[in-house]
Amino acid sequence: MLCHLPATARRLNIDAFPALDLLELFAFVHPGRFCVPTPRGMDVALGLPVPHDHEAEAIALGAMTRALLERQAATSQEPQTVSIAQAMP
Repeated sequence: MLCHLPATARRLNIDAFPALDLLELFAFVHPGRFCVPTPRGMDVALGLPVPHDHEAEAIALGAMTRALLERQAATSQEPQTVSIAQAMP
């Protein structure tokens, strides 16, 4: 689980790899909504406490996941959400 797979792979100087990218989940749950593509940026966009260091950022990924999945579950029957889900490959 990470935030922004392309940037993470680039920083590690490796090819992209299978991962759970929370930035993609954010884009699905909040289509068209701006978010700085970092763990801190996602916390701000989600209204969660902002992590103070890299260790806290890693721990915060769980809270971000929970918040996004709860929001998706709450809106999963809205017509816009259903049409977006059906259009995805």
